[in-house]
Amino acid sequence: MLIRAGIPFQYREDFSGPDFMVIQINRHLVYNVYLLPESTQWAGDLENDPCDALAASLALAFNAGFDVSVHGDLNARTGSKFAYPTDPPRCSMDKAAASPRGNWLCNRFGDYGLAFASGTARFGAQSGKFTSFQGKKEETMRRTVINCVACSKWIFPKISSFTVCDRVPGYDHAATILCIKLDIDIQLVRYSSPRKKKRLDISLPDKTDLDKLIISTLGAGKDSAKKIAALYGPVVSVTPPLAVTVHGVGSCLNAGKITAAAGAAAYWGPNARLNRSGRVHGKLLELMQ
Repeated sequence: MLIRAGIPFQYREDFSGPDFMVIQINRHLVYNVYLLPESTQWAGDLENDPCDALAASLALAFNAGFDVSVHGDLNARTGSKFAYPTDPPRCSMDKAAASPRGNWLCNRFGDYGLAFASGTARFGAQSGKFTSFQGKKEETMRRTVINCVACSKWIFPKISSFTVCDRVPGYDHAATILCIKLDIDIQLVRYSSPRKKKRLDISLPDKTDLDKLIISTLGAGKDSAKKIAALYGPVVSVTPPLAVTVHGVGSCLNAGKITAAAGAAAYWGPNARLNRSGRVHGKLLELMQ
């Protein structure tokens, strides 16, 4: 979705869902929707059904009082069917009966105050042209209307035109153009090319051994091996892994009494410098709990 610079907008993740994006311009929500064809076996592979999510989002927007316009390829054939009996008359070139999704879409639009702009007679014959073209040869090409545009009924007076453009060779869908007047505050935004930042040469002290070690570590870059070498120094010798058994023991006598005593020891081996033992008496045990 492309939006002209200077138009204040907000991406509404809370209204968006699988296969559709919603942006807000003042009190207007613009839905950009794509739904896979009805025959596609996709529902079982998704956590949320896009059709259900779209219906829930439209219900939320309607109850919150937003102006809404829905645009996109919904893969729904509606023909000239109304979303609601009092909607503006339609004159679509697609004369086929509405598909199951087309009927579902009409019902949802009717529930949430939306009417079709696509195919509406007041916008002329250009509004009801075919939008989808399947096949390579013109004589056998399958032409349908599965793209649609719908808007909240109360903003229809602000719509000046709706047009389905001619198909561009090589594309299987035609573009649609909706011209609608929205009351927004245009923000004049000036964009300037980013200035190149001058590189600052940081001078670190190098008087002490620690200063030199820091400089060496920072200069090692992102290479983890170089960082370790700079921090701990080069590897002098490599020895095979050793299996070391450490014995630990601890006990407590007269627990809960004033005469209580506890001791623990770790034994690494005969005359090992890591051998340790300790004893705690009386009240000191309470501090250790």
